[in-house]
Amino acid sequence: MLCRYDIGVMAGAKLKIRKYFDLSDSEIELLVGILNFVSAFGGLVSGKVADYLGRKKAVAIASMVFLAGAILMAFAQSYAMLMAGRVVTGIGVGTGLTIAPLYTAELSPKKIRGALVSFTEVSINIGILLGFLAGWAFAQLPLEYGWRWMLGVGGIPPIIIIASLVLMPESPRWLTKNNRSHEAVMVLLKTCPPTEAFDTLLELEEQVKVPTGMTCSLRDMFCPDPTLRRLLIAGLGAALFQQASGIEALVYYVPEVLEAAGITDEEEQLLANAGVGAIKVMFIFIAMAFTDKAGRKTLLIASSIGMMLSDGLVALSFILGNLAPMTITGKPTPRIITVGLACICSYMALFSVGWGPMCWVIVSEMFPLKVRGMAAGAGTFINRIVSGTIAMSYLSMSKALTEEGTFFLFAAVNVAAIFFVIFLVPETKGKSLEEIEASIAGKKTTSVQCCRRRARVAYDTFDRSEVYATSAPAASLYQDIPIRNGRDGSESSV
Repeated sequence: MLCRYDIGVMAGAKLKIRKYFDLSDSEIELLVGILNFVSAFGGLVSGKVADYLGRKKAVAIASMVFLAGAILMAFAQSYAMLMAGRVVTGIGVGTGLTIAPLYTAELSPKKIRGALVSFTEVSINIGILLGFLAGWAFAQLPLEYGWRWMLGVGGIPPIIIIASLVLMPESPRWLTKNNRSHEAVMVLLKTCPPTEAFDTLLELEEQVKVPTGMTCSLRDMFCPDPTLRRLLIAGLGAALFQQASGIEALVYYVPEVLEAAGITDEEEQLLANAGVGAIKVMFIFIAMAFTDKAGRKTLLIASSIGMMLSDGLVALSFILGNLAPMTITGKPTPRIITVGLACICSYMALFSVGWGPMCWVIVSEMFPLKVRGMAAGAGTFINRIVSGTIAMSYLSMSKALTEEGTFFLFAAVNVAAIFFVIFLVPETKGKSLEEIEASIAGKKTTSVQCCRRRARVAYDTFDRSEVYATSAPAASLYQDIPIRNGRDGSESSV
């Protein structure tokens, strides 16, 4: 939510900021795009921070940095101070985009992991919608204060997130990686069925026992083995295609796109902005419902096909708007405006069904534990660099290629994305993070091995006396779970 509130609100705020500071197109492009470039480097560093300090502390750091950036922007007295606030905010955005899906994936049971990681995109879309609504709500304030309120309200969510972290557990994968298996099994039993918790713990402990199995170097990233190379291509490629599809051009520049489609009144643009955001939020719930049923690849392919068609239709609406006779007021006919707006809405809806959430699902679950933090950071880096490039060049590109030419280009990118998903992205629904790595490496886990793992964890790893030693609320979570005593083999319920 933090990451995208800023993006959503900037669509409306930049109209006021342009007037207040008397900015040119190039200055607006820099103001909009700088956040994405800075967030790219924030994402790159955040992977290491999450591996070193833990996922929870990384989320707290991202929230505090975002809060500082919101305060700087709200009280900016010059364009330079406003840019400084955007830079600080960008660091928080990059960290949050990396850690949120990673943290969610590592906490989630495999059967609903896709839906829960997709909820990251729900928060992102709610953030965009709130940003659009804030832009519309504060548009009536005097020019000096309206944009300050739009940007300053973004400081409220990070305060809520920081307070809520007190109730959140640490990632069991990170705990095991740092030799805290007892804490890890407690978290796993809260979030997974007992058998899955025991299986997951032993798989993690076996990874830890492998020499250098939990250490990551730059060599692992830049000179990977064949298995890791395939995983990196799939995960980093997904991060690239999500933004190369042109979503940032529509999110940041909805008012300008709507103006090209024929909606020239500023208040109507901001209201339509909010409507587009609402559609984006509604359709993400479809993705949540089908992620773990239809699978990642199916949704990505369907999304790419739909976005390709929508981009083409948006471009055709621009062409028809230029060719069709104008009304007395000099605007395109209402029918042309309706077609353009409908195509923009369909693009947003189809992005929310597929590429919006599925990109982060793939990035969060595709990489082995030893490189997961660094690789997720690299995915965010690529994602934000492409996003920043589009955000900083869209106005110039639309003048050089025309609006319709720009959207035909985005349609071509979506065609390439279809072939990328078909041939290079493996299906991961219904598998644990450890099973995904094993399956791509060509390893198999038999049911007998699973039974042995469960038995060994029950006998050797999970001592019921440790559960009794926990606080009463924690111990109550494990009632009716059969636990075997490591010495006499008798079974009891805790």
